[in-house]
Amino acid sequence: MNKKRSGENGFTIIELVIVLVIAGVLLFFALPTFQDVHFFSDPENALGKTIQLIDSLKRKAMTDNRDYVMHVDIAAGLIWVSDDAMDMDQKTMKAAREKGIRFSGDTLLLDVEFPGAMPLASEDIRIRFRRQGYSDMALIHLQEEENDVTLKIEPFLSRVELENRSVSFDQCM
Repeated sequence: MNKKRSGENGFTIIELVIVLVIAGVLLFFALPTFQDVHFFSDPENALGKTIQLIDSLKRKAMTDNRDYVMHVDIAAGLIWVSDDAMDMDQKTMKAAREKGIRFSGDTLLLDVEFPGAMPLASEDIRIRFRRQGYSDMALIHLQEEENDVTLKIEPFLSRVELENRSVSFDQCM
């Protein structure tokens, strides 16, 4: 009964190693794609859309070779984007504003903070994303379902950081 049968099916260690190497190479090339995904924020709500917008603006500014400005209107609860070409055309600016991200319900814009300045809660706060690949450093403070949240925009990092608490520049440095 313990006779070894010839022609037994199975995998050799070499075959298993080759499969693992192929899977590792595929994962290596797929990983940068998953870095743009924020698993902790709902991409359909205003906070998730804002994170995606900020992440894409840095890449888009370099790709399009154009400076972009993200406008944060605290009073209206609105974030929208313009570029250098729109500054002269009020009709285009109005259309861009209407396409902006609206904050309402459980998510509120509180203020925007720049290094060395007090937090601003005025009507039109501008954060610039430059064609050279950097942006203004800023903290956007929000309140989502009674939790304080901070979006940290760093000049030379490609992704926005989401802090699940209110953070000031004193705590960042």
